[in-house]
Amino acid sequence: MAAGSWRSSGSGLRSDEMADGLLRSMGYPRVMCLVALCAGILLMVFPASGTAKEPQVAASAASGIYAFDLAVGNRGYAVMAWSVESADSGRGRYRAKVFTRTRLPGRAEFGPRRFIGRASSDFIAAEIGGNGTTVVAWSGTNGYLTYSVRTPRLGWSGVNTVAGARVKRARISVATDGTVAMASLRTRSFDNLPSRVLGTVWRGRSERQHRWRVLSTDGETIGFYLDVVAGQGTRATVVWSGACESRGSNPASSWISMNSSHSTPARRVRGSGCVARGIDLQADRYGNQYMYLGAQLAIRKAGSPSMAVVKVGPPGVNKGGGQLSVSENGLATLIVRSNKVKSGLMYGTSRRGGPLSDLKELDNVRRALSGRRDVLLDVAPLPGGRLAMFWAEIWPPPPSGGQWRGLSVKVWHPGKVFTQPDYSELPPNYLPFPSGLATGSTGDSIAWWNLTPETDEFGNTVFWWQP
Repeated sequence: MAAGSWRSSGSGLRSDEMADGLLRSMGYPRVMCLVALCAGILLMVFPASGTAKEPQVAASAASGIYAFDLAVGNRGYAVMAWSVESADSGRGRYRAKVFTRTRLPGRAEFGPRRFIGRASSDFIAAEIGGNGTTVVAWSGTNGYLTYSVRTPRLGWSGVNTVAGARVKRARISVATDGTVAMASLRTRSFDNLPSRVLGTVWRGRSERQHRWRVLSTDGETIGFYLDVVAGQGTRATVVWSGACESRGSNPASSWISMNSSHSTPARRVRGSGCVARGIDLQADRYGNQYMYLGAQLAIRKAGSPSMAVVKVGPPGVNKGGGQLSVSENGLATLIVRSNKVKSGLMYGTSRRGGPLSDLKELDNVRRALSGRRDVLLDVAPLPGGRLAMFWAEIWPPPPSGGQWRGLSVKVWHPGKVFTQPDYSELPPNYLPFPSGLATGSTGDSIAWWNLTPETDEFGNTVFWWQP
């Protein structure tokens, strides 16, 4: 999910052919031009061999692509969604047009762009479940969460809203059976309204309007981060954390289970505290749940009435700011930063909700300040417990400032030797931010990033690379 500063300007999209023709007319090789000149969000698709095909333009707007997300399903199925500021923005309000493109299973190309609605914030999300149920959600012009659902048999639904409360953003999850879960929170700073944790869950392409359910009103436990994971049978789990205070005690993180008709009382995550770096909640196909809380990992075995933090290395080893990947086969891998090892990264694994293994060094990662550095941007699960890892390379060393010079996706299996990624070159004076990595259960991987100039805050052209 991307965020940026809003600009009041036109919103006309340039076609793929126009953007490509412009680059060629300037005498640059196509791939080099796309990277060096367009300064947009670039997507690369990496098949199992690790080689990338030539990028293609997905969307372009002179006013900029402000929000973008992408989800990958099975057999190449994928959906991208983005928003572009519209001409009626300004005078204290923001208005954007929301578009999607869909690549059907087995197809090589995405279809034409499809206008699906208007947005009032920079939030947009796309999620795909194991059975192909797809949800694209955004904040509508009336402030209510707006969404459209697609199923393989019925296609896209109409545009619906979640009634009961206005929210600026939410977390979305889709289970393998098509169960859709959404969660959001509101703190006292939001329009001076009482703090609330909100949730809703249903199954499939429902055309009826759904309403938020209030899950908690305990303002002392409601901060800025939450996440949700959908389970089969119209069930879901929501986790949230209180704000971190410099003085006084910080309450433990909280969680609830809910279905379409009721929810459990809020419970504490045993051994947890406040969260300063976000929450990542994932589950395997056996129903075991794993929650990364910035510097802590909590595990809940399938059917267990409790969720508790597990030990992540001895003191001084775990510096937080890590990545969590949970494969369908029940292998969860946690990667954390550490100053105790040369590479600066350590990892541990948990199988089917079991204890976390002792942390090991992730070898062959460069982090020297006097040379090239490898930076892990994102991870995502692949079949058989493997990981797709999105890397960036930074060099030369100071005093030049250390520029972002290359990007790569590396497939790695925990416990095996990690080898150095092969990087594609990035132009100088650009930042790969925001960025993301999406995978499907059949092994497809798509990495995307925004080639943002150091003097700006967003790009204006989206690219994708065909597997």
